[in-house]
Amino acid sequence: MATHYEILGISQTATPAEIREAWRQRCLETHPDKAGNTPENNAKFSAVQNAYETLSEPARRVLYDQQL
Repeated sequence: MATHYEILGISQTATPAEIREAWRQRCLETHPDKAGNTPENNAKFSAVQNAYETLSEPARRVLYDQQL
């Protein structure tokens, strides 16, 4: 299974601005309105959202990094 960093295409040392920009780009690529409303595309979009929610919050990111 891919890490949140891999899902967003960023390194573990990414800044908050880099995380946000990567999330924005992945949203444009995976959003069901753009990529098609299929179960696979919906799963990809959900993974992008989950990765961003975890990595954009400093406390959640620290906990996530400790689990890697």
